[in-house]
Amino acid sequence: MSAQTSDSGAESEAPEAKIPDSSKKEQEDGEELPFIEAFSVVFNVASCLGLHIVRRDDLGVYRISWWKVGTSLLSLINATIGFLTVGYIYLYTGISYYQQVMLLPIVCGCFFYFYGYILWMHTFRDYINYLTVLEANNLKIKKNVYLPLIIIGIAVYSFIYTCCLSLTALLPRETVYELQSILFVISFIPSFLDLHMFSFVKLLITALAKLEKRVRGIEHWTTDDVSLVAQEWLRLCNLFHEHNKNFQYPLHIRLVLLMVQAMTFMFSLVVLRPSKSCLTLMLPTLVPLAELSIRFLCVCLVGEILRKTNYGMVEGLREAVCAAPSGDEEVHCSKQVQLRQSLHNLLSRMEARPLTFQIWGMDPLCGSTFVQNTGLVITYLVILLQLRSPFDLTTDSFTFQCFSNDTL
Repeated sequence: MSAQTSDSGAESEAPEAKIPDSSKKEQEDGEELPFIEAFSVVFNVASCLGLHIVRRDDLGVYRISWWKVGTSLLSLINATIGFLTVGYIYLYTGISYYQQVMLLPIVCGCFFYFYGYILWMHTFRDYINYLTVLEANNLKIKKNVYLPLIIIGIAVYSFIYTCCLSLTALLPRETVYELQSILFVISFIPSFLDLHMFSFVKLLITALAKLEKRVRGIEHWTTDDVSLVAQEWLRLCNLFHEHNKNFQYPLHIRLVLLMVQAMTFMFSLVVLRPSKSCLTLMLPTLVPLAELSIRFLCVCLVGEILRKTNYGMVEGLREAVCAAPSGDEEVHCSKQVQLRQSLHNLLSRMEARPLTFQIWGMDPLCGSTFVQNTGLVITYLVILLQLRSPFDLTTDSFTFQCFSNDTL
């Protein structure tokens, strides 16, 4: 009797000994989690900044959070103070043309700061609907354990950007301290919004990549397979529609801000005198310019990744259409014709309606967006250089003389 109990005890202990190994394997492989849970760090920080103004009630329904709206209102007040400060500098300090150009990123940053919060509070119902649709579709993604480090890196770079712009913009002494906090905020908020926005982008691209893998993994297609793939594709079409409804306007303003920032630092780099005494000012000009160019390129490459993933899915379905049985046997002829017609109809719909990230007033986000906007930046840079006065920055200050007009 004791032997039986000992044997049964050993058998019951065996499965318990295997649980830690399986959990370790899941942790190593990266367990997929619901979207909000996987990016909980991003949404928690966004809530503190007033960018994520919704909450869950007791029933699990998303609703607007009024204390988060209060945080957004405080941010709006800060953006308004930034506008007033920059307006005071333009109207009452008598700044030079060079300083006016270098203040453009601050003006556009304050506008993005102000517009972003107004937009979030105005379209919170669309945002709630988007989150609800994502949760209803039960989309999951692996958690990125480096998200806290990325947010810290954004804060560190925002501090570096503030220092670089303060050195190269030649801000008036009486307003330089008032602008320090504004400079940091208008650098940190757009950069963090990139992370917030592309958390949704990562989820959608991952879901599309899973559908592509599923399409390429089917060797012998049936009408049921076509129906399931069509349902999954229509679901993704709805998700992309909701995403573009929420983010096409912020993405447009974000690209404009990136172009203005890049154009400003390119202007500073061009007018910088190529003398040994002025080379120390080249580093605070090149560092933000390189970061802005890389960030702009990465944003556009996200659309290129989506385009290639979408093309791979369409190509896999096209191969399925070509590999469909010819239907020589009379018994199966009608079924094979129906299968081929279903595949062809689904392929035609996918080709006619590619999944894209829309930008308000522009073409969909892709690699050509970077090329087109880079040409636009260079065009406006040439215009700014042509409008420059020959008597700009006539002062004895060493820093001012490094950006004097005798460079060109």
